[in-house]
Amino acid sequence: MIPLIDLSTDKATRAKMIKTLTDVLDSKNYILGRRLESFERKFAKFIGSRWAVGLANGTDALRMGLRAMGVGAGDHVLTV
Repeated sequence: MIPLIDLSTDKATRAKMIKTLTDVLDSKNYILGRRLESFERKFAKFIGSRWAVGLANGTDALRMGLRAMGVGAGDHVLTV
């Protein structure tokens, strides 16, 4: 079987990931907040954009994109 993704990492990166996850769980702040704001700023810079918006999932991203283009109630949209 061919693996879809290799998530193996070195010990230092793994430790940092576990600490970050623990910090998020301990903060009980799973939605919005400073971590999302930081991610949005860093991601926007990474892609060379002025803005980036973190959403819950791909469906939300499609809906927001359609709204941004003016697609609304009564319009027809074809997707796969």
